[in-house]
Amino acid sequence: MAFGLESVLLLATVAGYGDVDSDGYPSWAERDVHMWTNAARVDPEAFEDEYLMGGCSLDVFTTEERTPQLPVYYNRDLNEAARYHSDDMVENNCFQHNSCDGTDWGERISRYYSGGNIGENIAYGYGDGWNTVFYGWMCSESGHRGNIMSSGWNELGTGVNGTHMTQDFAAGSPESNAPVRMGLHFPASPSASVEFFADWADSEPPMKLYTVLDGEIAVMAVEWGTDTKGIFRSAVNLDQEATTCHEYYIYWETSTGETGAFPEDGSYQFGTGCDPLMWIDSQLPLSVEEEGPVGDLLSDVVLVGCSSVPNSAPLNLAIGSLAGLLGLAARRRQQDPRAS
Repeated sequence: MAFGLESVLLLATVAGYGDVDSDGYPSWAERDVHMWTNAARVDPEAFEDEYLMGGCSLDVFTTEERTPQLPVYYNRDLNEAARYHSDDMVENNCFQHNSCDGTDWGERISRYYSGGNIGENIAYGYGDGWNTVFYGWMCSESGHRGNIMSSGWNELGTGVNGTHMTQDFAAGSPESNAPVRMGLHFPASPSASVEFFADWADSEPPMKLYTVLDGEIAVMAVEWGTDTKGIFRSAVNLDQEATTCHEYYIYWETSTGETGAFPEDGSYQFGTGCDPLMWIDSQLPLSVEEEGPVGDLLSDVVLVGCSSVPNSAPLNLAIGSLAGLLGLAARRRQQDPRAS
């Protein structure tokens, strides 16, 4: 059922940048897709092995697609538009950019988002964000990789329902100018150890960039890209009981002394006994300064994609689309012959 503009506006809730609001935006799975999208943008050549597993190589990338780009900001309105579309595709059994009732995809996004140019990628069947971004979209020449690596985008909202995933990109006016645009713990439900990732984009490297886990700090270091435009990582052994609910946020300080946090006001959670939204509206103060990481820094832990690429061939992959300003005719691309 399509929403009117008034209904959509009434659903929106006020939250700090990156905060999980009362409607559950953004979910962990949506931040997962966003994080790996930003990883691809800041260091596209770092994932050559993943592209080979997805059936392509860097040799087919255009110059822009091989050029590192700034990470994109999170936009809650695009998040809602993208989730609505993923939900629609699942609930009404369709796989297309237009809504299942035939509503044009640009019209659908405009009900939530009033910014400038927009672009969209959709996919299903890959299992998780890592596989979808690197084995799917980045290995497709039908517009997906061009969307992810476009220098024109500065905002993104992702929508995830199971393995149906939607990316809605835009060129707009981000609500934040913070150097950290997305943060994530990995995997979604850690056991013995957990990794944390945050992007960074500033003219200078961070003076401080910490994961604040249960009030203690884990120092983050560059994993992909550079120290002025890259993805930073920390890793921590979890020696607490399995029933523990953990909370964390990313603390940052620039070379000029500006400080902040991602999420802005609260903390993400993981573990058992947590809030259903895996979120708490508070942040524990840092309990140590410059003391180093919490527990053991697991420098030998390497993030790998889960073995969740569909076994049946061909891969299920969406087409990529670009549009001009809302109201102009969308620039449609020919559908990928592997799509279903």
